[in-house]
Amino acid sequence: MACGVEQLVKHYMDDLTFRQLVHNIHDHIDIILANKELPYIALV
Repeated sequence: MACGVEQLVKHYMDDLTFRQLVHNIHDHIDIILANKELPYIALV
């Protein structure tokens, strides 16, 4: 079932469990990105 941005915001605001899940996912992504060397290409 597809869910639009409006529905996601409603779930985020109304459902503490969903909000905690979103924050946990965000924290895991931050940890992964902090430990990974990302390729950097300078454009001049």
